[in-house]
Amino acid sequence: MTKKYSSEPMTKQKSRAFLNHMAKKFRIPAPSLNWSNRETRGSADYYDYSIKVGPKCWKGIITTLVHEFAHFLSYQRLNCICSPRPHNRQFVDALWDVAAAWYGDPAHYDWEREYPSVRALGLKRLKIFNVSKRS
Repeated sequence: MTKKYSSEPMTKQKSRAFLNHMAKKFRIPAPSLNWSNRETRGSADYYDYSIKVGPKCWKGIITTLVHEFAHFLSYQRLNCICSPRPHNRQFVDALWDVAAAWYGDPAHYDWEREYPSVRALGLKRLKIFNVSKRS
C-alpha cells in the first residue's frame, strides 16, 4: 500500500486497494470505486455506496479519497446520513481518523485544500494535538 511519501501516481487499482484497506481498518463495508477521467472534485454517494474520483481531481487522488472515505466512516458512526451539513464536526473527526490511519500523523493531510469549515476545525484540532504532543 502506497502512502503519502510514494512518488508513484495513484492509479485506479491503487485507489481500490486504498478503499479496501481503509474499510478493513475501520471495519466498515468498502465503498465501490467509480473511476472517471472527467471527475475534478470527487464525491461520496451513500445511496450507491460508491466514491467517484479520477486523475483530474484538483486536490489530488489520495487527498480526495481520504476525504470521501471519511464521509462513509462518518455515516457508519452515526448510523445514518442525517446531518444537513455533510462537513460537520463528526465528519472532521472521521477525516482526522482516516488521515491518521493513512499518513500515520494527521498533520500530513493537506488541510489547506479543504472546505473552509473543515480546514478551520482540522487546523484547530491540529494545533491542540501538537501542543499536547509537546507536553
